[in-house]
Amino acid sequence: MTVTDAQKKATANWEKKNYDKILLRLPKGIKEELQKKADYEKISLNKYINNVLLYKLSQKELESYYYTTSDGSKMFDFSNKEKKL
Repeated sequence: MTVTDAQKKATANWEKKNYDKILLRLPKGIKEELQKKADYEKISLNKYINNVLLYKLSQKELESYYYTTSDGSKMFDFSNKEKKL
């Protein structure tokens, strides 16, 4: 199935509204180690890094921001603007 330019544009617009992006510079070799850990957990590198960062911010404090996806994964819900980090 071919993705149209309109679909690409719509996806880019949605991502711009729903995500912040950062450039992460790591010492050589760290990305490979993180990828191995993500592979072991059978998740993407992006999801693994997000999980590590969120855990570091304090799992207990952020517990109410999580929701469970259809595949049973826990995801972070930033849409609840009522709560303050």
